[in-house]
Amino acid sequence: MYRTLASAFNVNTEVAPINNTVRARGIQISNFAQFDLSQSNKLAILYSCKKIISETIGKLPVYTTKDGKKYTEHYVNSVLQRPNGYQTCNIFLSKVINDLQDNGNSYYRIYKENGFAKSLIPLYAPEVSYDILENGELIYIYKNVRYNSCDILHFRDSVLDINGVCGVSPVKILSKLININYQSLNVIDNYYRNGLHTNKYLQSQGGVDVKGFNQGLHQFKEEYKGSANAGELLNLPFGTEIKELKLEFADADLLDSMKETGKQIAAAFGVPTFLLNLDEMKYKSIEEALTSFKSVTIEPIIKMIKTELRSKLLSSKDIKNNISIDFNLNAMLASDSITRANYLKTLKDSAIITPNQAAFIEGFDTYEAGSYHYSQSQNQPLELICKNGEFKPVTTGKTNDTNEFNNNNYDKPSD
Repeated sequence: MYRTLASAFNVNTEVAPINNTVRARGIQISNFAQFDLSQSNKLAILYSCKKIISETIGKLPVYTTKDGKKYTEHYVNSVLQRPNGYQTCNIFLSKVINDLQDNGNSYYRIYKENGFAKSLIPLYAPEVSYDILENGELIYIYKNVRYNSCDILHFRDSVLDINGVCGVSPVKILSKLININYQSLNVIDNYYRNGLHTNKYLQSQGGVDVKGFNQGLHQFKEEYKGSANAGELLNLPFGTEIKELKLEFADADLLDSMKETGKQIAAAFGVPTFLLNLDEMKYKSIEEALTSFKSVTIEPIIKMIKTELRSKLLSSKDIKNNISIDFNLNAMLASDSITRANYLKTLKDSAIITPNQAAFIEGFDTYEAGSYHYSQSQNQPLELICKNGEFKPVTTGKTNDTNEFNNNNYDKPSD
């Protein structure tokens, strides 16, 4: 059984007879195979961190706006909603985030027709390189084809290389922590795979040579290992007795080690530990926790993505006309319907948002009169007054607003 324990922890042992007693000596912990960073999804903590961030950003609505209002008529909006023939908007965003976390960079080639973007084609990040010309122009190289920087969407991690062009893979930066977590998982896996659930081992009492002892030990291990043989009456090899091994599985502190390295990995990715079941939530409410997650982790990523999309997909004329690309970050702050309804009602009654803005946040249809701010006291638009069933502006923003007010024969307030 000692060898079963040793093999569970990948321990190399040398067996030799000493005073008619066979025992283990020369214990040496062998090195596990290093974790393959290209297979990061196989490690639970990495998979969870990547899944949380990619799903959070992937579900955010993205669209074109004009003067701060949703403007779906712009051609870029259709590209954003359907970047190519096999990706939707949420898959596109999830792909970008996964590339960022694995490689530090995500690339999409902008396919254009008549100078307008028509689709976005993903590129395999590890095969993309770049060249900086003498005039400072950046050239991307993919499969021996050179592309101007304006034809490539390049999303990058905040930690950059020495030239400030490409992001650095967070998985590579965390490689040592990841490897510790991986090795701990390997030990636990071997522990259960070998059916080791005891702290006992066999010891020879003499009269048995090394070869005979090893054969008996091998047969004993094969017959009684595994959970299916739990509780069976043991038939010990001749000349042996069961001894207690002063080594407990918990002594290795593997679970605590995995938890601590998991917290450090989560912190590097900006994922709250309570979302990974590594810690208790330290916020007063889930809304407060999500708000912190949004401001610390999600917003910087979104800003980087928006900046790249705006600079490469919109023309100078679009920018001059106040056309932009925006994300609706309110979508990640979902709470129960009553709390959310009361929150929006408070904003609307305080004339902070319009009924149409509240409807837009919730995905409801807007209406003509809902584009104005209403006062809760009189439930009337602040910008308008009603005269003969028609809405007319109180002011026009001109210097002669008072004269215009008088010329339109509006009812004057009494002294």
